[in-house]
Amino acid sequence: MNKQGINATRMQGQGGFTLIELIVVIVILGILAATALPRFIDMGADARAASANAARGSLQSTVAMIHGRALAAGAVPANINAEDIVVPMLVVGNETLSYPAPTIALLNAAGLNANDYQQIGPSTGATDSTPATLPNQVAVIPRSLLGNPRGLTCAIFYNAPAAANNPPTFGVPVIAANC
Repeated sequence: MNKQGINATRMQGQGGFTLIELIVVIVILGILAATALPRFIDMGADARAASANAARGSLQSTVAMIHGRALAAGAVPANINAEDIVVPMLVVGNETLSYPAPTIALLNAAGLNANDYQQIGPSTGATDSTPATLPNQVAVIPRSLLGNPRGLTCAIFYNAPAAANNPPTFGVPVIAANC
């Protein structure tokens, strides 16, 4: 008998996977997919929250830049040119403050233009997806949220100061679960 031939045949053995091995791998992949998939399903809320926070940062930076330019000018000018956009300064009583007025021009100077954001001017009433604004406020929401009630929780507000010693505030009720 040729023992070397039999041993060589046994050593070649299997060339692939058994059915059991394939089933185990498929079950493991299924378990991993079931645990990881929910994490990636609603990435839209995180993206909307990140977009809202970026818009808020842009608005804060623009207001700080305009405020700095107004202070550097000595006497506060009636308008400041920011990125080739004329932004009017805030007037309270007879005093021109060193902060920008809540206008659509301010939103445009911050790069929050009508192409990407729904701009909401001062004293605007609420709709089903856009918040109401006060006379000293402007707001924006991402255009992707028009007609969606989530626009109410993803709005970014600029609240102009009511007096010279008060800084403006930026309201942004952004919680990823609600945005």
